[in-house]
Amino acid sequence: MKRFFILLAALLFCACAPKNETITAPIDLGGAPTSGQASAPLTYEPDIRTKPPKLRVLAGEQSIAATMGSYSWTYPNGDGTDTGVDACGMHPLDMLDLLEPLPIGDADSLTLSFSAPSGSLKSITVRGWDLRYAGRAEAGEPNAFSAKVTRLTPAVSSEPIEACIVALDTRVSAIYEVHAYWEGDSHGDSCYAFRVDGESAEEKPLAVDFSAQVFRTNGYRDGAQFPQTYVIRSAAELTQYLHAASETYYITESGMADALKGCDDTFFAANELVLIVLEEGSGSVSHTVSEVALDSGSLIVPVLRHVPEVGTCDMAEWHIVLTVPAGTVSEQNDISVIFPDPA
Repeated sequence: MKRFFILLAALLFCACAPKNETITAPIDLGGAPTSGQASAPLTYEPDIRTKPPKLRVLAGEQSIAATMGSYSWTYPNGDGTDTGVDACGMHPLDMLDLLEPLPIGDADSLTLSFSAPSGSLKSITVRGWDLRYAGRAEAGEPNAFSAKVTRLTPAVSSEPIEACIVALDTRVSAIYEVHAYWEGDSHGDSCYAFRVDGESAEEKPLAVDFSAQVFRTNGYRDGAQFPQTYVIRSAAELTQYLHAASETYYITESGMADALKGCDDTFFAANELVLIVLEEGSGSVSHTVSEVALDSGSLIVPVLRHVPEVGTCDMAEWHIVLTVPAGTVSEQNDISVIFPDPA
């Protein structure tokens, strides 16, 4: 069967597999009621659908239209040929300003209502992110949470359309992504994004994906204050820091320089380094970092000190090198190094 492919030129968004061309304008979802208004039932055209179904999200009596993002869609032309449409775009976390918030109040679930006939939905996945990850897709991606989805059948649903229930295990403000796969004469997959505003509760620190390396670099400096912290965002910045620090610390001899040789521009496209310099009155004291979190605009780094009953009398300086996702530490973020009491 001969196929024709049309590449759209409109800006869409969603974290689906890359398609053929980036879009440069949003899709018109039609006249959807504003948040807080009752929504009219979605309808569908049982014949040829040239675009993926639309999606409305309902929480109690309130609803919003989800924004369609990336999709790959094929539909028949009626003459023995098909048309294929591919569109892709940005990550939902990078599109906060374009998503209308849906207040969820005390709702314990959301209803997803598609403008598609029942039976055409092949599968669906839903995931979300705490709203505080908005604008920081690299940092947020490892911290996505999955949502439980239950499909409704026409016998249960009030309309013979595809509908699902999404359980709200948490009522925090969040950005959600829906990825649906469709089958039939018109078929493919489509992504949608929407935002919910949860109840105002005490915010818990956000866990940060990280790895840690510790190097004893020594290098006593009279009058120096510790801990010292640095954020490295490029290979050039790293080279500059290592060169300057080598005048005081044993950067090469400690193995730190060799360990960071792989931190090139490709590395820094997805990561950044947080350096913490410590000084101890004994070289017998060692350190570990088991968690890193963002809390109220600060990057919190608990450093656990391991102090033996008997130690040496030599002073020692240490470099702790944390690898975190790019964008974790913004210009407004502080870095707070704390030393918890041993358990």
